[in-house]
Amino acid sequence: MGTKRHKPEDVVAKLRQADVLIAQGQSVADVIRVPDLWNAIRQALAYFTAEDCRNSLTAAGYETDLAVAT
Repeated sequence: MGTKRHKPEDVVAKLRQADVLIAQGQSVADVIRVPDLWNAIRQALAYFTAEDCRNSLTAAGYETDLAVAT
């Protein structure tokens, strides 16, 4: 049985749901147990290349040698 593929909109909805739950006072430990949240995150990360990650980390102020995504 394969893993369900989430559309990008579904991934964003799951992350927003997690934000709302945290804002309502739920602990992060409880929120990370939201069904399919980690699968959605894993699939979202697959959309980014190593170069995308490196550029994002560099733009966020991390040193280039720390932003190696290999």
